[in-house]
Amino acid sequence: MNCPQQEPQEKEIFFKQLFDNMSSGVAVYQPVDHGKDFIFKDMNDAGLSHCKVNKKDIVGERIKDVFPGVEEMGLLEVFRTVLQTNTPQHFRVSKYQDCRLQLWIKNFIFKLPSGEIVAIFDDITIGKKNREALTESEQRLRSLLETTATVPWELDLASGRFTYMGHQIEKILGYPAASWKDIQTWKERLHSEDRDAATEFCEMETISGSDHDFIYRAVHEDGSYRWIRDVVSVVMGKTGPERLVGFMQDITEQKEIEQEKNRLAANVHQNQKLQAIGTLAGGIAHDFNNILGVIIGFTEMVHEEIAADSTMSRDLERVLRAGHRAKDLVKQILTFSRQSQIERAPLELHPIVQEALKMLRASIPATIEIKTSIAEDCGIINADPTQIHQVLMNLCNNAFQAMEKTGGTLWVRLNTAETVPPELTNPETDFATTYIELTIQDTGLGIPQDILPKIFDPFFTTKEKDMGTGMGLSITYGIIQEYGGAITVDSKPGQGTAFHVFIPKSPLENLPPKPAQHPSPKGSEHILLVDDEDLLAEMTRHRLEKLGYTVTVKLTGCEALTAFESDPKKFDLVITDHTMPGMTGLEMSQKLLTIRPDLPIILCTGYSHQVDQEIAKAHGIMEFALKPVEKSVLAQLIRQVLDTP
Repeated sequence: MNCPQQEPQEKEIFFKQLFDNMSSGVAVYQPVDHGKDFIFKDMNDAGLSHCKVNKKDIVGERIKDVFPGVEEMGLLEVFRTVLQTNTPQHFRVSKYQDCRLQLWIKNFIFKLPSGEIVAIFDDITIGKKNREALTESEQRLRSLLETTATVPWELDLASGRFTYMGHQIEKILGYPAASWKDIQTWKERLHSEDRDAATEFCEMETISGSDHDFIYRAVHEDGSYRWIRDVVSVVMGKTGPERLVGFMQDITEQKEIEQEKNRLAANVHQNQKLQAIGTLAGGIAHDFNNILGVIIGFTEMVHEEIAADSTMSRDLERVLRAGHRAKDLVKQILTFSRQSQIERAPLELHPIVQEALKMLRASIPATIEIKTSIAEDCGIINADPTQIHQVLMNLCNNAFQAMEKTGGTLWVRLNTAETVPPELTNPETDFATTYIELTIQDTGLGIPQDILPKIFDPFFTTKEKDMGTGMGLSITYGIIQEYGGAITVDSKPGQGTAFHVFIPKSPLENLPPKPAQHPSPKGSEHILLVDDEDLLAEMTRHRLEKLGYTVTVKLTGCEALTAFESDPKKFDLVITDHTMPGMTGLEMSQKLLTIRPDLPIILCTGYSHQVDQEIAKAHGIMEFALKPVEKSVLAQLIRQVLDTP
């Protein structure tokens, strides 16, 4: 609201009295020598008392003459900065060594429109920490208040009414300055989520007589909200706190920048974690895939030799399923860490969801009810079915564990997405026909808000020791991100959790026909097999011999090269591992092709960041395969290579 109208002489007297009676010291300096030095123009009584000087001894004198050492303290440099930039500065001064001055804890220095420099300072022994002060005249004070971008205000604590509110408040929050009547007006215009905390903090600090600086959200007249920083000084009277004087600053833009910066930092941090997982996964993938190749290969051979309806046959089928599941897990971890390309295909999501729920129903207690709402016409996605199964099982297992002790309801919903998260927003896209939404919802304990941002972090888990790896949600997150989708989480403690998975649709309207199943093709050619894992080499030899091929096995690239050099026409095909001691499969292949450029080669690897299908073919290798290679896939590859002109 506007100050009461006063005559000019009365205003001058009023502000002169205010200047002289301020509890903070106020000194006014006139720049001289183009700002190289400053002379005292005036100082109020509090300042004279703090500095232990008389006004008649300092007015007109250079500050360096009155207080030797201020240059070394850096005070004059601050004066010059304020003079040149017209930017107010805070400056802290330790014990002045001239023995006349006590400890100054704060200086607030600013420039008047007329060019003078004003320093407002407090003596810590008095306990005053005023952040802003009125100046020596109403005109100068008014100029300062009117030109600042912040909102100056003053509140009388006895009546609870605002005695002054800067006109800038209308630009920041939309309400006219005159509408800010009292403290209740301020409370009503606070964001409902911040009201109690901001009010309690301000009241507590005011009662203790402490200046305070706090941040809250205020509701704009148009219904939006702004982030406000409020810097408040408590003016003490004879019986305690008497007035509050403060400045409101709109920091919405800074807050949004800070939030965006935090979001980007979180993304960088997440990517670093994914890279760490990738390094770990890559380190074990090669050896682990070799081990799986041996397990799966020998199991397949034994399974082929026994009766299909025997108990042993069924047991071996379970071993094979477990081996293929382990192979898929390694592939998923490499994909999750962005070190391997997964093979995707068009598929419908609802059969996978229904199959997974059948498995889940058999493994969770009857105290948990499963309810579904699955739309079978929500479209086709381009994905890997094993990955989708893994996503569904990870989320459902989490939901089950949240309700394990209390029981509850597990909801699984599949439908066309009506809305999408902001990160998927594209004004040119029709979202209702672009994404499929899979929702996994439970009625369990919920997720505490303080750990909600961490749930997709690798290795993060709240489960007891040996009860979880902390990888389930991380892998789920990596898969969906790789698909160009998103996952959102709604959760409140005691009210359950809902995971919403958004997967982009394929433009296909119908699934392509499935290829016909054929027996593994056979042959009679001579194959040179190179692999440093003797068990894997032995298993592969048995596989190939059963298909009719003659097989020569070598355990190193050097041995294979020597055997080939002795008779280059002896072998019709080379199948080689890549990661081997002494000489890699790629290096050996290049030497073989130098001897015989038409030689067909299949390069296999459990994992290597140094070679992939594109690199292999660029070096003349006809085919590339990731271990462990299934028997039928290997048989097809061999015929494809040998039968290609």
